[in-house]
Amino acid sequence: MLKNEASPKSEMEFIPAEEKDYEQLWQWRNDVVIRNALGGFAMSWIDFQDSISKKNPQLIRRDGLDIGYLTFTQMEDGVVRIFFGIDSGYRRQGFGSEVIEKITKKTIWHATY
Repeated sequence: MLKNEASPKSEMEFIPAEEKDYEQLWQWRNDVVIRNALGGFAMSWIDFQDSISKKNPQLIRRDGLDIGYLTFTQMEDGVVRIFFGIDSGYRRQGFGSEVIEKITKKTIWHATY
């Protein structure tokens, strides 16, 4: 399967990222589109390593392919900031909308039950 051939029909998964995944997360974090969404600055590897483990990083996976990442950051006021980025090879295929839908359903379910 080529890089951008993730199937929109299969189930999307959120998989806890491990330390071995951090370099890929860092590369995604510094992608120009994602970087601009986060204030426009590139993050050094050292700063990234210091911050990423505090953000409960998750890989966004479809058909066994990692197509992006998701983070949850607990803010001082108790609010949780959710951020996700999709690999450039998978953008404009509806995966971002699917991430939002899946997070919303999961969050509402946990808050309700």
